[in-house]
Amino acid sequence: SVFAVHGHGYRALELFQEMCWEGSVRPNKFLFPTLLKACTSIRSLDYGKAFHGSITQYGCESDVVIGSSIVDMYVKLKSLLEAEKVFNKLPNKNAVSWAAMIDGYVNHNCGLSALHLFETMCQEDVLPDKVVLLCVVKACGSVGSIVRGQEIHIEVALEGFENDFLVGSSLVDMYAKCFSCLEAQRVLENLAVVDMISWTTLMGRLVEQGCGEEALGCLEKMQKEGILLDAVTFTCGLKACVDVREIDIGRELHAEIIKEGLETNISVGNTLVDMYAKCGFIDESKDVFSELPFQDVVSWNALMAGYVEHGLCMEVFNCLKKMQQDGILPTPVTFVCILRSCENPNKGCEMHAIVTKYGFESNAFVENALVDMYMKLGLFLDAFKIFNALSIQNAVAWTAVIARYADHELGEEALSSLHKMVSEGVPMDIGSFVCGLNVCAAVKDLDTGFNLHALSLMDACETNASIECSLIKMY
Repeated sequence: SVFAVHGHGYRALELFQEMCWEGSVRPNKFLFPTLLKACTSIRSLDYGKAFHGSITQYGCESDVVIGSSIVDMYVKLKSLLEAEKVFNKLPNKNAVSWAAMIDGYVNHNCGLSALHLFETMCQEDVLPDKVVLLCVVKACGSVGSIVRGQEIHIEVALEGFENDFLVGSSLVDMYAKCFSCLEAQRVLENLAVVDMISWTTLMGRLVEQGCGEEALGCLEKMQKEGILLDAVTFTCGLKACVDVREIDIGRELHAEIIKEGLETNISVGNTLVDMYAKCGFIDESKDVFSELPFQDVVSWNALMAGYVEHGLCMEVFNCLKKMQQDGILPTPVTFVCILRSCENPNKGCEMHAIVTKYGFESNAFVENALVDMYMKLGLFLDAFKIFNALSIQNAVAWTAVIARYADHELGEEALSSLHKMVSEGVPMDIGSFVCGLNVCAAVKDLDTGFNLHALSLMDACETNASIECSLIKMY
């Protein structure tokens, strides 16, 4: 048991084998949960299934403690179907059993299934413990269910777990994922202990959602409260500066990074390169890049993205040559940057050949970049050859087609593509709404503009600033 609990699964199983060879001691039901824990520790599904078979032979599978351990073992070894089978067969289920299965659904990105299971648990009058509530809060965050999350929050408060650090941190994360930043911050500030990790988690979520100002507000509060910042916090802060183009705050953070001796941290360094490049300070970006202890592919991609943004196409191609000379393998992100830089058909075809050589032609991001490149260059047949072969013709691919038709002043073709995209039920993102509304404005098609306005209302996108501006322009 001690070996299993402390992660020495192989040694625990060796001892069990010795016990069996001696033959003087037979395993009992108290030993099986330990053996299952050992299987989880060594990540062995085969051993786990073998012990499950032994447990069935001993007639212990219906024991609630052992059954819960089997469910937990299958969940942690990513065998959700096996876990479901065992769970459904359990004659009696306690909070541990329910928690194991709910946690399994959450960790397998099945948030709705986790919430449905929690409802079933409540209907069977099983009182949720802290672990169950923790799992359900995570499930609400994973599916973005703010209403259900608020209901669970009330239950958490009634059970007296609101100020518990783990539960409170999960509530913060849930509200942040559900775009309720103020509520997330309120919960965080009410926690008895607020550490750097909690603040950084919230900042990370805010940055992901494009709420740079709110993220920088969190950073300011951390600094006022004297909370030490680590590399991850600084990285989130720099990304927030990119989001709101706050180069002055970015420079202040850069100075603090140097003071804390974190300028050699590759993740922080790469983010600095990216921040300066995207905020329009390409020389400072190059300076930081050259001072990095080493340049990995992320460093090169950040610098290249800056060059692309400033239309420095030759520098992008030079970066690719230098990467190859240094033996650094490009990634799909590298080729997306490169394809965006191609300004003539010969260079575009050359880069397409290199993409194929590296085996990235079927990568979704690269495919969309190829469509966009060929459309930009006016090579429509080549663009549609790739577009028609796409496994998923998503909003990004359609927007590339529509936008580039518009760039070439082919308004009717752009509008036709927009109608086809909508008729095929392709979910629209902010970029496609903005592009579509701009096309409607260009060709003065008010009816299609009305329809897009209605769709933006249905998708709760109308309040986005870019869409609002496009609506005003179109009307």
